Amino acid sequence: MCKYNATMEAEMLHQTQMPEIPAYVAHNMQKIAETGMGDLNLREIGRLLIDWEEKYGESHGYKNCRETVEWLSENYEYFEEVKNIFISENKSQLS
Repeated sequence: MCKYNATMEAEMLHQTQMPEIPAYVAHNMQKIAETGMGDLNLREIGRLLIDWEEKYGESHGYKNCRETVEWLSENYEYFEEVKNIFISENKSQLS
């Protein structure tokens, strides 16, 4: 029974600790939030970022977009939480 509880605690700890968000992910999520397109899913965000990087590139601030999509995919269980951080920050700045 102790082993079961330790396993449950480890799973709960994993669920509550979001990894540190890299600066490039924060930058790209902020760019998306600024557009007002906060209701996108991961696939839509991925397509949008890669499209922006290919069309506009670094001169418009779009870099590390593929890495951003990869990080979001690897940390998918936190995707909504990460997305909400930037959407709510952007909404509060507009008020």
